[in-house]
Amino acid sequence: MIIARPGRYGLVCGVLAAVAMGSSGPGNMAAGSMPIEPADKQPSHAQTAGAADLVIKDASAELKRTQVTAYLSREHVTGQSLLWCATFQIAWDQFPGLLKAPLTLMGDPPMAVELNTSPWKTGELDAGSYVAQIGIGPGTVDAIKAALDKTFKGKASPAVLPSPGDIGPHDFLAYAYLFKNLAFEHPLTKREHGMMFVEGGDMASQVRGFAIGRDTEGWAKVAAQVTVHHYGGPDDFVIELATKEKADRLIIARLKPGKTLKETVAAAMAGTGEKNDAPRLHDDEPVEIPVLNFDVTRKYGEIIGRVITTPIPPELTGIKEYQIGEAMQNIRFRLDEKGAILKSDATIIATPTSVASPGGRVPRRFVCDGPFLVLMAREGAATPYFAAWIESAELLVPLK
Repeated sequence: MIIARPGRYGLVCGVLAAVAMGSSGPGNMAAGSMPIEPADKQPSHAQTAGAADLVIKDASAELKRTQVTAYLSREHVTGQSLLWCATFQIAWDQFPGLLKAPLTLMGDPPMAVELNTSPWKTGELDAGSYVAQIGIGPGTVDAIKAALDKTFKGKASPAVLPSPGDIGPHDFLAYAYLFKNLAFEHPLTKREHGMMFVEGGDMASQVRGFAIGRDTEGWAKVAAQVTVHHYGGPDDFVIELATKEKADRLIIARLKPGKTLKETVAAAMAGTGEKNDAPRLHDDEPVEIPVLNFDVTRKYGEIIGRVITTPIPPELTGIKEYQIGEAMQNIRFRLDEKGAILKSDATIIATPTSVASPGGRVPRRFVCDGPFLVLMAREGAATPYFAAWIESAELLVPLK
């Protein structure tokens, strides 16, 4: 969420496709299938995601080995995970339509510069999976809720959408919401005894995991969901897991990180285009992936309170000077044997600056027991809409 309000120096802070539900017509069901629940009885996005194992209300204060970033070009730091979702970029990109120019801030903070030069566009998403809107005043909240209801049939579960009472009559409110549910047709196997994840310095943690192995029920069907795009060794591979959402991709990779998350993502995406003579798994080749199940909220304090330097068109409110009053993002992500679910929203509020707001074949090994990358992208897209570089165990689920 991003909120901008008028005010001189006062401030207050106020990463999969939409759930795919087949239908044979209202009130009908296909032969041999279960009846389809009426829309008002289908689970909300929050219910679909379920309870998170890790809930972080203030990522900057609570996460010590993970950085939540609004832009993909964030540099890697040894021993730290990086988490990115496109929702903040989407909210940010609503401002040029209102201001008739890119959103710029006093002092050109790196975050603002990176957001303005990012090549990512909403064309990388399908229209049914997100909502993006900007407006002036508290009525914008109701307009956003109406758009969410229309797109998601009342199932959206906003985490950082403000109430109308939080928005002043002259405030600009930009908001974005994204939901994706990439479920496996054939679930993988839950690792009952967990798996080891090794961080830098050979520090190991036992965490929950899921896998494909010889003990996987219906191995042939489950293994057929895996495409091996690249294999250079146990810590150098790119695989793709097919889900029910054929136009979305779930990519898992182990690779040497680049200087930035953007470079690492680009290397993994390039790996999916390689020609591989052995794209299918053999029954002696294990796949093991740690479970991720977190709900993380990040307030972007690095831009909150910054004065907007973009000229404000006088016909909007008649107020010339605004600042960023709020900038926050929530990322709810779950990856397990059933598939991947992403629910994320972001708010930016701009407020008038006078207002303060609160053969010799060797079996390959696809085991993510060290730093690994998770990507979610649309088929044919050059850039993903979600990326998680997991280098520390902080976001993983401990085995209990």
